[in-house]
Amino acid sequence: MKTVIAATIVWAASAFSVLPASADSRDHRSCTSAPEANWQPIAAAEQAVENLGYVVTRSSMKRGCYEVAATKGDQRFEFYVDPTTTAIVHTQVK
Repeated sequence: MKTVIAATIVWAASAFSVLPASADSRDHRSCTSAPEANWQPIAAAEQAVENLGYVVTRSSMKRGCYEVAATKGDQRFEFYVDPTTTAIVHTQVK
C-alpha cells in the first residue's frame, strides 16, 4: 500500500511539473517559427479576417504572429493569424 501511495505522489508531482512548459509551447502568440521569407503578406491575413465578415481596423506583426484587430457591429476583436498559412489560431474579444 505504501508503494502505491508513493508511486501516485511521484506520478502526480511529475505530471504537474510538466504543465507550465506544455502550456507555454501552445501559446497562441507564437504562431510560427518559420523564417519571414516564408510568410505571406500581412494583407493576406487581413483578407482572411475580412472574409469572415469583420472590418479590419489595424494589423501588425508580433512574436511570430500577425495580429489583426477588427470589428463586427459594436464588438471589437483581435485575431492571431499564422503568417505562413493565414489560419486564425486564436481570437480574443476586446
